[in-house]
Amino acid sequence: MSVTGAASSTVDMLRLEHPRTIEDIYSDTYPNGDIAEIRDPASWLRQLAHQYLLAQTDLQWLHHLCGRGFDRNDPRIRTIERNYETLCQGVRYIYEQAKADGTASHEWMQTELMAVANASQQFTMEVWQAILTCNKEPGQQAVYQAMQITRINDALSFLQTADLQRNQEQAIFRRNLSEWADRQQTTTNQLMLEQQRLRAVIDSTQAAINKSQKQGNPSRDPVRVTYKQPPQLTVGSGRRPFPSRIRSPGKKAQPHIDHRKERTRKPETSASPD
Repeated sequence: MSVTGAASSTVDMLRLEHPRTIEDIYSDTYPNGDIAEIRDPASWLRQLAHQYLLAQTDLQWLHHLCGRGFDRNDPRIRTIERNYETLCQGVRYIYEQAKADGTASHEWMQTELMAVANASQQFTMEVWQAILTCNKEPGQQAVYQAMQITRINDALSFLQTADLQRNQEQAIFRRNLSEWADRQQTTTNQLMLEQQRLRAVIDSTQAAINKSQKQGNPSRDPVRVTYKQPPQLTVGSGRRPFPSRIRSPGKKAQPHIDHRKERTRKPETSASPD
């Protein structure tokens, strides 16, 4: 695994062990796990691994100095353990990425890295304040105070390095976002120009078609055709729509005989001869 984004340290290889839980530290046990090797670690990663190893030693000292007075229900102890868990989660993420031949994501370095660095600083301040409180040997007080100052300075150095790395990642993100926006704007402008070109081609083609039609087919006045409607006949009007008989040309018309009257006429009787 090679974590990039910041200046590489002078250490060619970083060996990271499987993260230990708080119970592992209190019981002085080590989990079974392979060592993750990280080539060319960045400065922030080297400091993260250093803070993680020192935090394990700090917890062991706290647990040893407090002895029977060590109470995990104490709010101060609970705060110390919570900050250690946050630090341990960051180390676990790096460890898993290294085992999978992956790299820390830019999103993680923009958000989670600072959370881990802040937790490391809070842990250092709280744990060493508790160590000084639990120390019962006056001769060791000055030694522990000097160690406290050194540890706090180390934690602050890691916090500054993490903040610098986060700012670099955010600058890279903003630059990439700006470049993406510029590419999108360029594409949009090209599409608009292409749309204008196509519109001009369509208008020119339509104008040529209209001109050709006007030259080949001169305009003429339209011919108006008027149709006369036949007379409407009503029932009982007494008018026949068609003649009862069609007369052929050159032939005289025959008188019309009403056969209905012929059928109803009574036969005439002839007088008998006297």
